[in-house]
Amino acid sequence: MDSNVILVILGVALILLSLAGRIIGDRLAIDLQKISARIIVGLMGVAILTIGMVGLWPSRLVSSTSENTSSFPTVTIQRPMDGAVVSRSIVAKGTVEGVNAATRIWLVVNPVGDIGWWPQGGSLVTLSNGRWEQPVFFGGRPGQRFRLSVVAASKKAHQKFIKYIEEGIAKNDFPGRPLPAGTTVLISREVTLDPTSL
Repeated sequence: MDSNVILVILGVALILLSLAGRIIGDRLAIDLQKISARIIVGLMGVAILTIGMVGLWPSRLVSSTSENTSSFPTVTIQRPMDGAVVSRSIVAKGTVEGVNAATRIWLVVNPVGDIGWWPQGGSLVTLSNGRWEQPVFFGGRPGQRFRLSVVAASKKAHQKFIKYIEEGIAKNDFPGRPLPAGTTVLISREVTLDPTSL
């Protein structure tokens, strides 16, 4: 018998015991006349029952996660490949399908181990065949590892990215920033800046 089924049975038995207050058998005599003992046994039963139920039906209890992610588009990064050695400037390529009007797609760069992210250019423009291309610039030192990610941005996060680009152009300064609230990483690739690049 599955251990989760045993936990469910045990949990129900403890709940019933706390309600009945007394069980007498050939070898077992439990007297739960004190209300505090009945409450403790009942709570133990509820806890054990819950653990057993989670083990039996995890997909029903956490289905909201899959429902939420299904509203995001399906994205690939075809170039660069994971683990690639890249020059300072490249053109990243991939595909996207299932974009809705409430979500904008951005390409962002993050030096591995750093909290700063750098949006690249603007939101991705998808061609009619579902393909996208975006110029990417990797700052930093030669040999440094970077995470190149495609993110889904809410309307508010999209506006923050646009403001970042506009301010960066005006000040000629693009400092790294944490990803804004309302941003979800859809796919990432780790690449290394060519050790011979200047």
